[in-house]
Amino acid sequence: MRKKHSYYSSYGRKRRVNWRKILVFVGIPVVIIAIVIALNFNRIKLMTKGYSFSEANIVLKQSKDVKAELLSKAKVKYLTDWLAIDLNAGYYDEYDRYFDLHPEMSKEDVVSAMQNFMDKKYPELVSLGYTDADIWTILGNASMDDIQSLITNKYTMETVNRFNKYKYFDYQKIGEYITASSQYNSDEYAVNIVNFPFVISTNPTSEHYEIKNPEEITALVKKGFYLPNTYVPSDLVVPEMPIAPDNTDNTVRQVVADALVKMTADAKKAGMELVLNSGYRSYSEQTKVYDETESIYGGIYASEYVALPGASEHQTGLGVDITSQSVVDGTRITFGDTEEYQWVIKNCYKYGFIVRFETESADITGIAHEPWHLRYVGEDIAKVIHDKGWTFEEYCLNTSTLPEIDY
Repeated sequence: MRKKHSYYSSYGRKRRVNWRKILVFVGIPVVIIAIVIALNFNRIKLMTKGYSFSEANIVLKQSKDVKAELLSKAKVKYLTDWLAIDLNAGYYDEYDRYFDLHPEMSKEDVVSAMQNFMDKKYPELVSLGYTDADIWTILGNASMDDIQSLITNKYTMETVNRFNKYKYFDYQKIGEYITASSQYNSDEYAVNIVNFPFVISTNPTSEHYEIKNPEEITALVKKGFYLPNTYVPSDLVVPEMPIAPDNTDNTVRQVVADALVKMTADAKKAGMELVLNSGYRSYSEQTKVYDETESIYGGIYASEYVALPGASEHQTGLGVDITSQSVVDGTRITFGDTEEYQWVIKNCYKYGFIVRFETESADITGIAHEPWHLRYVGEDIAKVIHDKGWTFEEYCLNTSTLPEIDY
């Protein structure tokens, strides 16, 4: 009798998986890969940080301590340079960071500076309460001598932050700032008067800073702060107002012309007749005026009544000498004796002008009383100066409105 076969013959049955063979087949390569990774773990770790194969080779040739240091931190950009200079300090990432802040330094100087800083100054700053963020903020704009001054005087970051928000802050002058702040009751004023004492003209100076932003209407021009001898405003115009017949300096900057026209018109409505007596004056013209005054009246008189070449507001195109028709006609001798002058000192701030040189402020401005000389500073600033009874110098010291200079 023939044996019957079911539909599901041995050919149709699902074969059993031989896991042992598969594990052997797959496991051997996995083990090999694992061994390779283990043997090259540090190299792989370095390459994941961004090191090239050749850079990783350099790192792996270093001492155990150096390798551990480099493996624990992000990639050091200038590693080969630092290793060529220093194999022991372990401050490679600090070198990177400091060099990025001071790219003008040589890498040798960076290593020397940071080795000394990290070994000696860093711990002392930490003991004074400086955080890592504080320290790197200071490293960005302070010299090593500045930092030593902080340590020697035990100045905290709180003290630094009192003053470093102001333009031209100097770490070496913190002690002077503290003293001046007690005297003037203002940190801002203290920083400015310590840095530039000659802003108050009774403080003598031999400083000669050239103003980098002479076109700014707030540029403080005086002995100590000088305009470039080549500076000529680019927008000089002749204002549409009465001009003295012998006036050859009859141009001013456009913004000044607009203000003068408006002020002259309003003065006329009040029965006052204002006349432009002098406007823009070049460096060479100011030199001529100063020399002539000195030759006639002597150096002392010239220094009190005439600005030095480069220190004249007339060169800015923002300083003007005003007179009245009565003075032009000869019925009055000086502008300071006219009704027009009284009207001007009460109203000129509304048009952006200040009376720049007055008798009671000569020790601040350095120029004796010139009732005719106005300076355009803009309506907002003129109002502040008028309301507070300040000179332009006092405004600049109290608001850090100082010229851009190389300091």
